[in-house]
Amino acid sequence: MDRRHRYLAILAQSDASVQQAAGQAFRRLLELIRQGNAPRTAIDQILREFNADTVSGFREAFSAVLESSLGEKTLKAWPVSSKHPKTDICDYHAKVDLYGLGPGVYPKAEAPKPPFHPHCFCVAAPRIDLINPKPRFNPNAERTFLATLPAKEAAQVAGSFEKRRRILEDKESLEGIYNAGKDELYQWKKIGDIEAMPAFIRSSTVQQAEREALRLGVKSADYQQRLDIANIVNDALNVLVQRGLSPPDHLKIDDRIFVKWAHVMGVSLDDLPAAFTFNRKTGKTWIYLNPQAPYWMNPAAEAQQQHQIGQWSSDHPDHAIWHELGHLIFFRQSSTLHWLNPPLAQSEIPIAAKIGRQAKESVREFMAETFAALLAGRSLPADILSLYQQYGGIIP
Repeated sequence: MDRRHRYLAILAQSDASVQQAAGQAFRRLLELIRQGNAPRTAIDQILREFNADTVSGFREAFSAVLESSLGEKTLKAWPVSSKHPKTDICDYHAKVDLYGLGPGVYPKAEAPKPPFHPHCFCVAAPRIDLINPKPRFNPNAERTFLATLPAKEAAQVAGSFEKRRRILEDKESLEGIYNAGKDELYQWKKIGDIEAMPAFIRSSTVQQAEREALRLGVKSADYQQRLDIANIVNDALNVLVQRGLSPPDHLKIDDRIFVKWAHVMGVSLDDLPAAFTFNRKTGKTWIYLNPQAPYWMNPAAEAQQQHQIGQWSSDHPDHAIWHELGHLIFFRQSSTLHWLNPPLAQSEIPIAAKIGRQAKESVREFMAETFAALLAGRSLPADILSLYQQYGGIIP
């Protein structure tokens, strides 16, 4: 598990009520700042109002909400808790002026990402009071900051007197020294490094994942005991919902359906796709998930391989799910055409082939592959987009 997903798994220990409270706290924070309160004062008040020191997981959830404030270009790092008893790396992040924006203020992509150590209560909050900031990195700011501290405090920030010496005399970076041998969860990382994280907090139990699917708009979700599949699917659904599109009505892991399918086709379960969409004529939509598909073992590697051989239209790890969601969207846009699933016209096949072999199999496959490519952020040629929209496709 990479560090971003490990961090999110820890954040997932907070339940839905805590995450909801964090969202309410952020809205309250903006209200206080608009009323003229200084950001630090407003944050302190929020933490008191929401009993941050007694509600388990609130600080972590609130910090995640603050960091996701995409409209703000600058962030301020603060050790905001009275439980911060001694000088350490948190003081450096909160007090150094690396960009000429003021102590502890960073361009968003360069802002340090808490937590920095076990029981770290630091947060990074938006600086909405800076008008047209012009950050300029100062390569000497780090050593200047440490040099102005009393030797003992500088050693506490650096980790030891020897590490302080290496920074001041040997000109090693504090980041490099700090990360050496550090647990991945607490390594020095920047918010820009993990901006691609899923916006939702990954679930730590199957039950929590099923509740997350319901929150995203699914009417029923049965993930059996496959938390790995649940989080992958929820990740893909979250992107769909963020684009203003509705998820399927039902999600279900059911290998019985795939066993019958494999028997009819004379293939093994792992030869079948990871998922398929079933759309009832009543309008109800299902996505069935094949737990035996190799895709679930390593979605990124599978997507990369399928894209490299020209089969899939993107190499995004969520491609297999987005493809099925593409079928779902096409069904909702044009159920008759979806059911008929005509072949592409001879003049259309070369256009579809530009994004992958699967796309030229039929109109339905072309629509699903184009939709998945668009969700993955691919910039497609005008003739592909024209054909896609001609068949009723929407731009997500």
